[in-house]
Amino acid sequence: MRINSPSGTLSSQELKNREIDVNVYTGSPLTVVTYQLDHGPTLPLERKIMKDPFYTGLVEQNRSLYEDWMEPTLCGHIWEAPLPEDLKAGLHFLKITAKDHQGNEFTAFRLFDITQ
Repeated sequence: MRINSPSGTLSSQELKNREIDVNVYTGSPLTVVTYQLDHGPTLPLERKIMKDPFYTGLVEQNRSLYEDWMEPTLCGHIWEAPLPEDLKAGLHFLKITAKDHQGNEFTAFRLFDITQ
């Protein structure tokens, strides 16, 4: 899986309307994806049918390197949840867990920083 967002350093102003965005490459409608922010509760992410934001950005930034047939298309393995807008300044820990229909569990982690 790839945690697309959040990443790096965000200002407190950038938190507004920001999503936790995860691509679970082998995800399906039966995959359950959850997140835990810092030491908070485990909460669900919602499956979205959309173009992968990471791949879409990669193609847009490097148009000359991609053939026409390599255009981003809709996929069914993106999960999202709103990123809380009231996060305090400092380092934050994000844990993503995906459990597939066979009971296999996969985990990814991300550190990101909030500045004033």
